[in-house]
Amino acid sequence: MPLFLLPLLGFGKSALALFSRPPGSYIACAIGLALGLWWFGQHEYNKGHLAAVTEAANAAVPIMAEQRQISADVVFKFNAVTLADTKATEKRLNEVESHVTPKADAACPVPLGFVRVFNDAAHGSVPPAAAGADDAPSGVTLSEVAKASVQNDGEYDKLADQLTALQDWVRLQQKANP
Repeated sequence: MPLFLLPLLGFGKSALALFSRPPGSYIACAIGLALGLWWFGQHEYNKGHLAAVTEAANAAVPIMAEQRQISADVVFKFNAVTLADTKATEKRLNEVESHVTPKADAACPVPLGFVRVFNDAAHGSVPPAAAGADDAPSGVTLSEVAKASVQNDGEYDKLADQLTALQDWVRLQQKANP
């Protein structure tokens, strides 16, 4: 009990002295008692609330550690696959020259219509119709078409791997966070 209430209650004097006080002192005693109970209740509530917050934070620590590990594992795997895709694309680009020789480039002119369709499919710029008829030679060599196709396929592989890594990450994160 707070010490400032002791004189109001009349401790240290006779028990009858308490009842001989004016009614205002009883109100002061009641207010003091109510404040003391309120303070004690707040203190106990805060201890319980703090314990609950601490318990929740402690429970989140292993989950967060597992989520970080999942992210690290997925990124490591994605980087390894992307590196392999890049090396495979570079290898294929180097092989184009041995499979599509300058003799083959000269023997097989690429028509302008093919370049239009190829660029349109790759979302590239399409030569306007004023550039010539569809069966006119485009000036693009067959080896350039092969290299562009290999590069497009390499980019597709990287994007497919990125999507797979993202899907794996989402699935694993959902498992880690029930």
